[in-house]
Amino acid sequence: MATTEPTPGSGEVGPRSGAAWPVFLIVIPVVWIVVALVHPMGTGDVYESLDDKVPLWLGVHFAQLFLALGVALIFWLLLVGRAGTAATVARVALPVWLVFFSAFDSVTGLASGLAVHHANGLEGEEQAGAASTADYLVTNHVTADFSPVWFLQSAAFLTVVIATALALRSAGASRGLYFAMLGGALLVFHAGVIAAVGLVSIAVAILLANRQGLIGIAPRRLPAG
Repeated sequence: MATTEPTPGSGEVGPRSGAAWPVFLIVIPVVWIVVALVHPMGTGDVYESLDDKVPLWLGVHFAQLFLALGVALIFWLLLVGRAGTAATVARVALPVWLVFFSAFDSVTGLASGLAVHHANGLEGEEQAGAASTADYLVTNHVTADFSPVWFLQSAAFLTVVIATALALRSAGASRGLYFAMLGGALLVFHAGVIAAVGLVSIAVAILLANRQGLIGIAPRRLPAG
């Protein structure tokens, strides 16, 4: 028979969180930390800054698609069995973030990298045209940084993080877990040192949530007697 323990602050009990969960889940933010830190930060002319970094650029953005799914899994497990407005808002915002982050990553990252790769095999005006396409994909006003797609994925992710932190706090999470989860909001930058700090916060939140029995628990009441 599986052991049970009370869900903090809920007056209910659920299955005990297993030690395998944090080991598996922490791999996700740790891998993304590496990806965030090696992410090329193209500045100025996109083609000039990325022409010799195409494999890394494509690899980073391809990896982010899978890592985003992993981060979504983390939040889903933290929200399992949670009731209330905050948990509901987080669940609604989670797929919104995945959709718009994937669109942002695919166009601004993968498509621009493929355009640079194509330009590398051309010369003259053809190369200039492909290079111009790469620059447009990274700087356009629809899917690039600070575009509507970027703002939607950013707003959705911030909503997920804040709502999840509130849901955990209402379930009895410690202040440390609450603030660690809020720190995960820095992942909205998705690359660089700031995003890496956010991922460290998410990893800390996973450890604390596991210690406090808040990962993957579907609260339920035991029958009387």
